[in-house]
Amino acid sequence: MADSRAMLIVALMRRTFASTIIQSAFGPDLAQQYSWISYLFFDEVIQRQPAQWQPKEYKSYSEFILACYRQTIEEIKKRLGQDESKWKWGDLSKVQFAHPLSQAPVIGSQFTIPAFPQNGSGSTVNNGSNVSMRFIADLSAWDNSRLGIPLGESGDPRSPHWKDQLDDWRSVTPAPFPFNQKTVEGVSKQKLLLKPAR
Repeated sequence: MADSRAMLIVALMRRTFASTIIQSAFGPDLAQQYSWISYLFFDEVIQRQPAQWQPKEYKSYSEFILACYRQTIEEIKKRLGQDESKWKWGDLSKVQFAHPLSQAPVIGSQFTIPAFPQNGSGSTVNNGSNVSMRFIADLSAWDNSRLGIPLGESGDPRSPHWKDQLDDWRSVTPAPFPFNQKTVEGVSKQKLLLKPAR
């Protein structure tokens, strides 16, 4: 969650662990080329602790992991201050939906949605900022299905649908998404009819 101190420490410590292994294995000149390596690989390394991936400057994985922890704590202190009670994951991890026109002069500000604290991360289920859609299909009763998208169905900030789904997206509460025609007609608030040009 955005107010979690543990999530903050774990996420940054995991990054420190991975980057240290890459630096040690490939050297500073090549490290950037290998920054794409999945965290799943490093999860495997931390569980199995193979000797070939242990950075040479440490005598054991225990020593290496403790060093990663200490380095992470120092980084957080520099970024968020000395008071650990005020450390929150959401203070470093923000969600920002950048509209292509938000940087345009004069008109850009109307397309800007202020950044807000993120609950999850790219490695947590259903909570990261890259979750573009949540769809839960109830195959036994299709009308019980649910659907949600991050903002809304319109790219126009003057539309009521510009960001009318954002609160549900943030709270991970997708809206009902019925399939039966009669049910759809019963809950519909607005209809959009598209006709081909003559």
